[in-house]
Amino acid sequence: MKIEKSDHTGTEMSMPFNVKLAQSKGLMHGGAVASLAHTTLAVAIKKQLPVGNDIEIITFSLRFHLPVRGGTIRASGKVVEETERDIRGEVLVYNCHGEKAATFSAAYRKERARKLG
Repeated sequence: MKIEKSDHTGTEMSMPFNVKLAQSKGLMHGGAVASLAHTTLAVAIKKQLPVGNDIEIITFSLRFHLPVRGGTIRASGKVVEETERDIRGEVLVYNCHGEKAATFSAAYRKERARKLG
């Protein structure tokens, strides 16, 4: 995985197809697509939080639109909602032809501030 861009507007990452990431039919395994999407959103969220704050994923959904047969896939993620305790975001994953291959959404829980002493 490679971070292509990451700022306050969101994060873009890419990952090349590799036979080690393929399932039995030669398509990119859904777990590899999910890993790129999850990482893209986590990076986007961490860009918006103060340094040192941690998050934990509490739920996610991944919907596939097209199979990934090769090339480099790209993911574009951004925060769409933030509350005091939670932060939610979305990622669009594109195949090497620029077609939408998957949609990922997730919610993360912010770590509570720890009391000293």
